[in-house]
Amino acid sequence: LDQLAAKTIDIILSDRPVLHESLKLKNKELFKKQLIFVGNKNFKHLASNFPFSLNNVPFCAYTDRSNSQHLLDKYFQANNISPDVIGEFDDVSLLKVIAEDGKGLAAIPAELAKESIASGVLFQIGAPLDLHVSTWMLSLLDNKLDEYLQKCIDEIMDHQLINRSNL
Repeated sequence: LDQLAAKTIDIILSDRPVLHESLKLKNKELFKKQLIFVGNKNFKHLASNFPFSLNNVPFCAYTDRSNSQHLLDKYFQANNISPDVIGEFDDVSLLKVIAEDGKGLAAIPAELAKESIASGVLFQIGAPLDLHVSTWMLSLLDNKLDEYLQKCIDEIMDHQLINRSNL
């Protein structure tokens, strides 16, 4: 936020909106991604009784600083679920690798898991329809680049979708 205030950077991408006492910020939600629970073949049997099958199962969580973990905690509490947290990470690629290696389950964006599920390395254990994480763009209220930055982000996202569909 200090760099944003000093105008050495134009935007911050975040997993949550930010309110600041002295900075006048714009918070714009760019997109939402569904979180799904995945594991390797050793955990695929858990899909039959999802989400209750997650009780006492090794689970790789996000750190408590992560909005994703706050959403998961609410989900677990609402469903009376207590997984066995074996580690906390904020790198979703690392969570995916740990799940692929069979160390435990992870909740990662569906798009990130798509290839590994298609190849049989990962299995979808469950996909709660109401469990989504957002990416937000934070900028100063007087930032004149918002439209241009949004266009750039849209083009990046469109290009990624085109490349994925051609795989």
